[in-house]
Amino acid sequence: METSEHQRNQSSPIPQPSPSPPTPNQVASSETTSSSSSTASAASSPTIVQDPWHLQYCLERERLSAPEDSKPESLYFFGVDRTKGIRETRSSPRRFTSVYSPDQIFGTAPERHAELRDVPVTFAQIWDREMILKNWIRHSQDHHGDLEFEKQEFKIQLQRHHVPGTFFVAREGGSLNINYLTLVFPDVYFRLVDMVGQEFRRSLENVYDLKRKMEVAEGQTKVEFTGIDGAEITVEIEGKSFCRLQGHGMPRKWDGSDRGDLLIEFVRKTKE
Repeated sequence: METSEHQRNQSSPIPQPSPSPPTPNQVASSETTSSSSSTASAASSPTIVQDPWHLQYCLERERLSAPEDSKPESLYFFGVDRTKGIRETRSSPRRFTSVYSPDQIFGTAPERHAELRDVPVTFAQIWDREMILKNWIRHSQDHHGDLEFEKQEFKIQLQRHHVPGTFFVAREGGSLNINYLTLVFPDVYFRLVDMVGQEFRRSLENVYDLKRKMEVAEGQTKVEFTGIDGAEITVEIEGKSFCRLQGHGMPRKWDGSDRGDLLIEFVRKTKE
């Protein structure tokens, strides 16, 4: 199951405050016996019990402490199998995305673990700037080590310039796992991918160019179809096996402008 964003505020347990200083009425007078003074002194200095769970959590928090806008020196991604992951750094080949430059992802903060989850989207969803709501269950544990299930929710707001590999990060939205001795939740990286089975597909040469293969009958002189923006397109095809329509691909800018091209291949129907 899936969960995210607004319910991730899992801060460390708040330490119990020290006892308040005694009031004047609680202060032993000069006539108080030595035994009662000793008792009052002992009562004002209670023994602090260290919770191992809390201590481990605080140490891990301190290790990962960094400004909120800082970037990690490396990312360790994993999917369903938590025993097999991919460690990505500034210098290593980036197998999880090619959309961002190294400076946009990596910095000097400590390494972070992250769950990598693909989000298939259509060209129509991107053009319409659709909002996708992701819900899942995060596995957590209480101070006694007992398993807890927490609902998570995260909103992905698509924009027209988004391409496969675009990330949406749910901080500490992932589940704890016995394979990693940490009490700090991993991040969840939602990665956009093109949904398979669409009429259009992206060109391998240019991510903003689209391709489409259309079957036409012998003697057919034109084709009509709907573009990714909902506009009706008519193309004269007489004597053509290929056509490039400029400005009918995917946008390079968030407002839908500076679009790539649409490349159409015409395939003649075979006679049965």
